[in-house]
This record gives sequence, structure tokens and C-alpha cells, in this order.
Amino acid sequence: MSEAPDKSRTSAVLRSVTRILAALAVVGVLVVVVFVGLFFWLLIPSVREVNRIPNPGMTLDAVLAEKETDATVATPIVVYVVAHGGDIDESGLVFQADHVQKLSAVWSSDDQLVITADQARVFRHRPNQEVSSRRGRVALRVSLKVKTLEPLH
Repeated sequence: MSEAPDKSRTSAVLRSVTRILAALAVVGVLVVVVFVGLFFWLLIPSVREVNRIPNPGMTLDAVLAEKETDATVATPIVVYVVAHGGDIDESGLVFQADHVQKLSAVWSSDDQLVITADQARVFRHRPNQEVSSRRGRVALRVSLKVKTLEPLH
């Protein structure tokens, strides 16, 4: 008669151990997912907005920013064109360079942005780009004037 209670106690203990192991497995998977997500989040360079210049019609902004690389290289300077008051979006990237001296951006019209610099090593310049504004799509023209253009090595 004493064997039946021992078997039920053993099976209850086994069920409890199984539940504890399952809970630990779930916690372990969650910890791995959090660490992997954090690792990839740290790899994405942050963008620090330096200046925001609205076009004359207040429909677009030229956003001058720095891309922080956390490396021992020159800090890239980027220019985005976004809807007025909008968030920076990679699809609005129109200019990217480093070794930049005296960068400025001036709107000559609602759809013409002029970027000037005394010196720059230019990685990206999109002279024609379609961007979204608060009034719809705009065919944007971006002209670039750099006095001393450094070659890409």
C-alpha cells in the first residue's frame, strides 16, 4: 500500500521539475534574444542633428547631421531632406562626406538646395531626388559646390 503514494509523489516531483526546466528554457531564450537585439542596436550608428533649415514654402527641411561611428575615423557629415518637421529618414539622404570644412546648405527655391563646403571628401551626392513633403512628392534638385574636393582612396 505504501508504493502507490510514493509513485504519485515521484510523478508530482517530476512534473514540477519539468515545469521549472521549461520556465528556465523560456527565460534563457528571452535573455539570448535581448542580448542579440542589444548587440545589433549598438552596431547601428546614431545620427545627431546639427541644424534644420526649412525651404521657403515651409514644406521641406534640409537636416544637417553627424553620423557617430564610435571609431577612430573622421565623423561623416550627412544632409537629409525630409518633410517639414519630419523625422530623419535614410531615403532622404542627399549628401554624405567627411573631412568637411565650412559646410552650409541654402534653399535657392522650394525645390532647389545648394550645399557648399570649403573642403570635403564626398561619398554620396544625389543631385536629383524625389522626396515626400506635406503637399505630396517633390522633385528635388541638390547642387554641390566644394572648393577643395578630396579624392576617395
